[in-house]
Amino acid sequence: IQGKMDKNMAVVRTLALSFSNYNYLPKDKMMDFVNKMYEDVFPAYPNFYNLWDSWELRAIDTSWEKSHGRIVNQRFRDQGIIKSAQTIRSKKGDNEIYTNIKTSNREMVLPLYFDVFTEGKSERKLMTSLLAPIQNEENEYVGVVAVDITMDEFQETIKDISMSGLEGSYSFLLSHNGKYAGHPDTSL
Repeated sequence: IQGKMDKNMAVVRTLALSFSNYNYLPKDKMMDFVNKMYEDVFPAYPNFYNLWDSWELRAIDTSWEKSHGRIVNQRFRDQGIIKSAQTIRSKKGDNEIYTNIKTSNREMVLPLYFDVFTEGKSERKLMTSLLAPIQNEENEYVGVVAVDITMDEFQETIKDISMSGLEGSYSFLLSHNGKYAGHPDTSL
């Protein structure tokens, strides 16, 4: 499980690091570059439910003077079909989750949640997000790159763990706050 998480985080970290030179291109060309990268990366990782970012408008648009407001690029699978979206969010202020991501300015794994971020998606899954900040030369937060991983992947991993010699035993995976991330009884 740790190996899978590390592999997924390496992709997120690499994308965030590659975008740290965002200011060498005008905003529109940079967003085209970002989306082209996602177009190539996302299909290569079928375990990624969503690949998304948030770019602080003040960092990429010199005319934006507020401390909130962001552009979000997404790649996601909806019933097996890869779709994309770009939206402007937080024009009136940042929500609590994003404020925490922004002020932390570090890699993190979010607690388990049901998909609430992808607009227009017809299915909701229990998942977690792996995030890496996009930082400028002064290590200031300018955005974040993230992937969402559903608990389905962990469920499959747990199901395949066998404990020979321990008749009737089973494996399960708990999140840091005690929620099941994988269990033989899938209703949990």
